[in-house]
Parts: sequence; structure tokens; C-alpha cells
Amino acid sequence: MSQLSHQDVMFEGGGRKKNKKNNSKEDNSGGFMNNILSCFGNKSKSEGGNDNTQEKWENMTPEQKKERIQQLWSKARRYNNKLRIQARLQKMAESNLKEMMIDDINEEADEEIQSIENQPKLKWYLIDTERTFCKVWNFMITLLIIYTLFVTPFILTF
Repeated sequence: MSQLSHQDVMFEGGGRKKNKKNNSKEDNSGGFMNNILSCFGNKSKSEGGNDNTQEKWENMTPEQKKERIQQLWSKARRYNNKLRIQARLQKMAESNLKEMMIDDINEEADEEIQSIENQPKLKWYLIDTERTFCKVWNFMITLLIIYTLFVTPFILTF
């Protein structure tokens, strides 16, 4: 990389500059969009608009071209690795969220089961309202009450 000049570093697009609000006159990079457009062969403002990427590539020596290709491939590999890591982290976060939700559901079910199991046994003469017999009995009585509400007026009037 020692063979590359300052213009080649700008051509690379990988050099990061610290953006300072006070030193805006010194920063001639043209911004983010200018860097993106320079990748597609558009003329960049920071270089005076007299040179584009294709011309730079053609003017490079074979050693510079090989070095440039290696730099671009290393950037691509780093970006690819970054994307893979982000995808893994996202999958891990989703799986952790699912596990937490399942754990919460299981804890609630366990608490409900324990509350039912920990109830003291009722005396023989008391009726447990949570048992099936009591629920069926309440349903039948409700149906009979509804029946009498409809039938009694008809019997009394006719």
C-alpha cells in the first residue's frame, strides 16, 4: 500500500475521516453520496472532476491492480463476516425471546398446578366447585331456570 498515492486512497473509498463541524472547509470528500457515486465511475467533486475510476484503473500498474483487488476482496470479506455476525446475533436474540416466552408460559402453568395441588383437602360434606360434578350440576340448573322462565308465562296465560 506504500505505492499508492493520496488519490488512490480516495479512490479506494475505505479511508475514514473524522467529521468535525468546525473543520468543514478542510473536508473536501463531497459526502457519502459522492463516495457511492465514485464507485460507479461518476466524476467525484473532491478530485476536481477530471478523473474517474475507470481511468484510474487503466492507469494503474499490474502490481497496483493486484494490490487493489486484494484490498477490495478483503473489504468484501470483512463486510460479509459482519453481515454473518449480525444475522447470527439476530437469530440468537429471536431464539432467546422464544425461550423466555416458553419459560414464562411453563412457569405460569407450574404455578397453577402447584396452587391446585397445594389446596387443602375438603371435608366430606363440602362441595368442591372446581370438580366436574359441580359444573355439570350448575349447567343443568341453569337450563332448567331458563326453561321455567319461558314456559311459566305460557302456562299461566293459557
